[in-house]
Amino acid sequence: MPRFLLTASLISVFAACAPNVRPIPYNLRLLIAVSDVGNQTGETNYDSILDPLAGNVITELQKTECFRIVERQRLRNLLEEMKLGAAGLTDPENSKEVGKILGVDAILFVDLTSVDYNNDQKSIGRIIVKANETFIINSAARLVSVETGEIYASSAYTVTNENSYSHVGMISNGQMADRNEMVLSAMQQSIKPLVIDISRQMQRSGN
Repeated sequence: MPRFLLTASLISVFAACAPNVRPIPYNLRLLIAVSDVGNQTGETNYDSILDPLAGNVITELQKTECFRIVERQRLRNLLEEMKLGAAGLTDPENSKEVGKILGVDAILFVDLTSVDYNNDQKSIGRIIVKANETFIINSAARLVSVETGEIYASSAYTVTNENSYSHVGMISNGQMADRNEMVLSAMQQSIKPLVIDISRQMQRSGN
């Protein structure tokens, strides 16, 4: 297995806050739907690895005790009936119609926004003496009113994954990282801080 170093930084003003989130009284919580995690990179090979992650988002949302959440399958069934993919929810008219049918106040969107990759190699001829891979994986979340299209809260998160390997003669140390595994790991790591940040913003706004 490749060995890699994970570091992360939250790109919002709430990064310095403690991770604890103060629960919102149940009767004051927004009722929200959670869209499938989207892929904004243009690289379709990431689609399949992102598909299960909406469940992770819902789990982290439930821990905050800040929202009421409609069952994920209800949203999926409705989108199928309306012949819409998850991307169709970004259209304000579609999201308004979906919100009306489900009775929700807002929809939470979480996206993989970009994946930047660099491989810095030191080699002698065709022999790789040492290589260092760097993955910079960006994600974002936004909570959008289905009635007005207003963005109630938004957040962004960056994870930097580094992996080193070398080949000297017959001796190898490590290997190239699997890009999909790196992206999946980064997105799994990103969900909790994105959700916490969105929750804090809702608390501060009084929504």
